[in-house]
Amino acid sequence: GYDFAQVSGFGHIEPQELKKLMDGCGVSPIGAHMGLQAFRDNEAKVVADCHALGIEYVAIPWLRAEEYKTLADWKGLFREFEGYAKRFAKEGIVVQYHNHAFEFEKFGIKKGRGGKTILDMMYDSTSMLQAELDFGWVARGGYNPVTWAKKMKGRLDQVHLKDWGIVGGNPEFRAIGEGGLEWPEIIKACK
Repeated sequence: GYDFAQVSGFGHIEPQELKKLMDGCGVSPIGAHMGLQAFRDNEAKVVADCHALGIEYVAIPWLRAEEYKTLADWKGLFREFEGYAKRFAKEGIVVQYHNHAFEFEKFGIKKGRGGKTILDMMYDSTSMLQAELDFGWVARGGYNPVTWAKKMKGRLDQVHLKDWGIVGGNPEFRAIGEGGLEWPEIIKACK
């Protein structure tokens, strides 16, 4: 029932073959998740895979947060992301970052006040990098998805929708509309 899909892992299928399979099913690829290590190992292959899929968006989907302990570590990563975004733009590809909850940790808190989230610093430090906000993780990080959708205006072409609810006293993913997120307001803010 879907017309478009984001590819998040190819398995043992080459991108050209995956594109043919998807086209045969009437589902067009519109973006992909490709790990940061793929960018680091062979940027040209990431570009070639995006072209083979016929996509204009590629998102870095995950980081090992424990590898970035200091503000300097994070700032170095932001420069790296911006470099990818600039180089890929020359190939007609938009680089995005897909968040989770840990990017809402703050640096610079003094006496329990202030500070900036990692995600705020990421987008303050970049201009070409786009957001692929995951609203379920925004909520889990303690923030309002509507506020973040508005904050990313002009840098938010695609989003991920997840919902959270409480099951047995613990937060769990729920079907969209079956959790606690305010979807009409979120969709309106996205538009």
